[in-house]
Amino acid sequence: TPQLEVFRILLGREPALSPVIRFYQRLLAGDEDEAAELADEYLEQHGLVALYDEVIVPALHPAETDRHSGRLHADAERTVREISGAIVEDLAERPHAADSGADAAHGSGSTRPPTERPVLCVPARDEADALAAGMFAQVLHVQGITAEAVSQELLVGEIGQRLGREDIPLICISALPPGAISHTRYLCKRLGARLPELTIVVGLWNASENLGRMRTRLMDSGADRIVTTFAAGAAEVARKKRELAAVASGRHAEDRGEERIASRPGAPS
Repeated sequence: TPQLEVFRILLGREPALSPVIRFYQRLLAGDEDEAAELADEYLEQHGLVALYDEVIVPALHPAETDRHSGRLHADAERTVREISGAIVEDLAERPHAADSGADAAHGSGSTRPPTERPVLCVPARDEADALAAGMFAQVLHVQGITAEAVSQELLVGEIGQRLGREDIPLICISALPPGAISHTRYLCKRLGARLPELTIVVGLWNASENLGRMRTRLMDSGADRIVTTFAAGAAEVARKKRELAAVASGRHAEDRGEERIASRPGAPS
């Protein structure tokens, strides 16, 4: 009715802007303080994993899309990345032991002792992939999994050398669509050929379009598992690590059995 029109105008019929849109707007405006405040509010209410999966990564995704299509100027893209990076760096310095989002993803809390060998989080190509790799390494660390994000400047040969030298059995290649798919396939092929026993989890963070086709191409290139969220990725890494530990334990038991047989009197030498 006409009498209620003023309230419709004042209150509006449009829904409130989502946290992703608000965060992205603050990034584009170069407003680091307000972007950080939005991140802090979401972190307090939902936890670290949800903040990354539901706000920061979804905000970086359109920035990457706009950059690849030429709609986002290089200076604006740099501002988005730098402010996001500063927020992520600040989050890395805070204690998140009681983070409910991480506990839910892991399923058993974040008190498990760290593993001896790190899960390497490898950027597929550029700084955006490296930023996502750093976030995922944080999520794994919160859940008691030793993880390290490596520089995007490392050559694939250097990564392979480290994996072999330190006998690292599991990596996660971090890719922020729409780019980096060809580089991700290249990494899967090269590292898989060099280290056939290596388990490769690929994070196509926030991917939705053409996911089936990309999944097939990456699995054909040597990836063992494709995930699209940090929550799913953390759960998958934890599962893969349990499988690898069980295999290693079985091999150790077989070796001990063979040693006992060999030590018996009259056993063949």
